[in-house]
Order: sequence, then C-alpha cells, then structure tokens
Amino acid sequence: MIYKLESKNADLTIRQMKIAYWIAKENVAFRKFRDLNMLVLNNYDTEDLNYANDRALREFLASISFIIEQKTLNEIRESPFFSIITDESTDTSTQEQLILYAKYFSKENSEFKMSFLSIMNIPNKKAQTINEYIVKFFSRHNLN
Repeated sequence: MIYKLESKNADLTIRQMKIAYWIAKENVAFRKFRDLNMLVLNNYDTEDLNYANDRALREFLASISFIIEQKTLNEIRESPFFSIITDESTDTSTQEQLILYAKYFSKENSEFKMSFLSIMNIPNKKAQTINEYIVKFFSRHNLN
C-alpha cells in the first residue's frame, strides 16, 4: 500500500525508516526504536513522531525488506546464470529450517554476488521436502 505524505511528514517518515534500517542492520534491540527516534529527531515535536513504536518499526522493516528482495530477485532474473546454496538447520525451538542463498552474476556491477534469499520453516529434513520447498520458492518468485 502506498501513501502520499505531506512534505514535512514525508521527511520525518523517511528519517524514521532510515533509523529502522540502521536498527536492523546493526542488530539493535527493537525496543530502542522509540528512544533512538527521540534522540535523532529531537528537533521535531514529539506529537509528530507518530511512527516511533514497535508496530511502525516492523512495517518499516517489512517495506525495506520487500524492496531489497525485489531488487535481488530482479538481478538474479537478469543474470545469465545463477546457482543456489542451501543449508538446513534446527533452531532452538526444534523447528527445522531451510536457508536459501543464490550466487549470480550482477550485470549492474559486473561482478558475482551472493545474496540471502529466504529462510523457510520445513516439516522435516528429507531431500524430497527440501526439493519441494525450493521448487515452490522458485515458482512463486518466477525464477527458472
């Protein structure tokens, strides 16, 4: 969903999205989002900080993730070839997971890149199950 914001609100929202990106990139606890907004955006009225909460942070990160994912998938689609790298593991709650990476040639940068594609919960570690999840991922994202 795309919203059109007033100039003042747009500037503030962009700044808050940059803070959200930094928090995720630096692996800072999400609970620090509001305090960091107050520190960095101290010249704004606190009433203007409508998006300085956990819900907004999750929405910002989902939006940022979507853009990065689409850019990566488009680079892979444009690549003359790519390979996949998978790993399966079990997290601390004993949930089995499949991690998917791609190595491809980026025409934009004229270099090989490796990018994270997905982490998926899987019911078991059988080869058939892993293959099915990979095929579904490729189908869903129009990769062939």
